[in-house]
Amino acid sequence: MRFALAAHSPLPAAYDVVACAHCGFVYADTAGALADYERHYAERSRYADAAVATGAGLLPSDRRRIDAVSAWISDRVSAEASVLDIGCGAGGLLLSLRVRGFRRLAGVDPSPACVAQLRAQGLSAWQGTLAALPDEARDCGLVILSHVLEHVLDVRAALAAVRSRLGRGGRLYVETPDASRYCSRTFVPFYFFDSEHINHFDGASLARLAGLSGFEPLAAADDAIVIEGDMSYPVTRALLGVARGSLASAPALKTLRGAVTAYVEESKRRTNHADLAALAASGRPLALWGAGSYAQRLLGESPLAAARFVAVMDRDRGKQGTVFAGCPVTAPETALRQLPPDAVVVIAAALAAEAIVAQCRSMGIESHVPIDAT
Repeated sequence: MRFALAAHSPLPAAYDVVACAHCGFVYADTAGALADYERHYAERSRYADAAVATGAGLLPSDRRRIDAVSAWISDRVSAEASVLDIGCGAGGLLLSLRVRGFRRLAGVDPSPACVAQLRAQGLSAWQGTLAALPDEARDCGLVILSHVLEHVLDVRAALAAVRSRLGRGGRLYVETPDASRYCSRTFVPFYFFDSEHINHFDGASLARLAGLSGFEPLAAADDAIVIEGDMSYPVTRALLGVARGSLASAPALKTLRGAVTAYVEESKRRTNHADLAALAASGRPLALWGAGSYAQRLLGESPLAAARFVAVMDRDRGKQGTVFAGCPVTAPETALRQLPPDAVVVIAAALAAEAIVAQCRSMGIESHVPIDAT
């Protein structure tokens, strides 16, 4: 995979997705170091702008997802437990648990903006990472890693850090995308491969990792969460406890490699860049709506890499002011007013492209021929 990243991004611009022939785990063989990823999440967190990010619970679909997770947790963990959400983002899950009666709630996140949002909501929060947890976060009754492990460079070290912070009888909740069900989703090709995702799990690999790290499963489930229209996102989740005795050696995985390989082949079959090649060859000035993961893949893997961009726009305020595709990222309203009359707006949004096309038309810019790159 190759990605076009924002200027001065600390993340690697390419990696290979590999499957270990010994154990069967699947992951990105990235050249990035721990410090690179920690800097990225501290400075460029996609979750810092609660108005557009998932995890805050402000969007209706996001609120439904978060409430479903908090209901699953509250059915299995006492509301008296002290809860630490590591990688909590804007804190939507903690706030949902508070509605369900949990009172001892705290969050840790690399982003100072996310920490400030939690504190403004009356929650305890610290800036930190799994590799550098605050001293105050100890004797936890429940630690939450919700869509965190897929971003972690050293998962064994991460789970060891969690174990050290659990109190007697403490529990760990883990949720990740389910790689066994990447295929046949209505997302754009290679949606589940982006510059931030390192590890690819399914229920079996998550259970194997837990066993190798001294945890035992207490409950587990596979689910599909609706995130936009009819788009459902496959997840696997587990509630884990510290193993009380020695665990039998977990068997090597046999199916995950095949599932991810099938996803790669399906994504290749669905990839068709003919229209984008013609657009890039036309020489017309292009404006890019979207500076996120899908735009990174398009400019890294498609003919758009050679196109001439005159503007890049994104509603995420965390991206505004950065430089992407050689242009400063601005708010759409600002960029659209300054476009040359023959410009084409290329919409690189994996989830909301149709809504953005409609928005372009409502703003009276049909003359700029918005193109949905999905």
